[in-house]
Amino acid sequence: MKKIFEFIKTNKLFVIIVFLLLVILFLLRSFINEPPEAIDSNIKILFPADISNINGEFLKSNHSVLINLLQERETSSDNLISSGQSIKMQSLMFYCAIISGLVYLIFIWNGKMRKKIIFITLIVIPLFYIVDIHQQDLLQRKMTTRSITSNSINQLANPYNDTIYVLNDNMSEQYNNATKLPERWIRKAYKSIFSPDLLQFVYFILPWFSLLIFRKTLKKTEETK
Repeated sequence: MKKIFEFIKTNKLFVIIVFLLLVILFLLRSFINEPPEAIDSNIKILFPADISNINGEFLKSNHSVLINLLQERETSSDNLISSGQSIKMQSLMFYCAIISGLVYLIFIWNGKMRKKIIFITLIVIPLFYIVDIHQQDLLQRKMTTRSITSNSINQLANPYNDTIYVLNDNMSEQYNNATKLPERWIRKAYKSIFSPDLLQFVYFILPWFSLLIFRKTLKKTEETK
């Protein structure tokens, strides 16, 4: 705690700038509306058919065929989600290995070489953070798609549902909208700045600010010598 107060005392301008930046971000977060998700979770893919005088056997057959089809899609979505999570975890492990190596070099080297390694690390962390945000966005699309499919299956499985449905699959349109510019960059920028999750804060944001403070402290120490 004493070292923290000493750092604040000797780096007042830096602390003020960081504080003002946090205030600005908080104000922006209050006034800027969160952009819509890549895939609208409220869309419907089942629509009542304009058919009258349908007997019970046809109704049962209709629901059975649609449930089987949607269950296949649900299984495919589960596989894609599992694959996406695995890729995201592998990227995080690769990031941790690189950062651990750079931090090790920071503590064993001195002088200009240490400054270069710190500078490189301050660039590497945001680059991997951007990659993680992108992977999280892709994963969220798959999870939303699975949720839509699961809700449709539950709708068909309702024993009191006596409606004939047709499958009007507009998910391709949703995925096309998810890749449009500049919407996708706005969505990812908002998530990276205003709504990082806990893991992203621990693995990316906190280490970056910690290293920035260490760099500032190191520079101040060299100036006093």
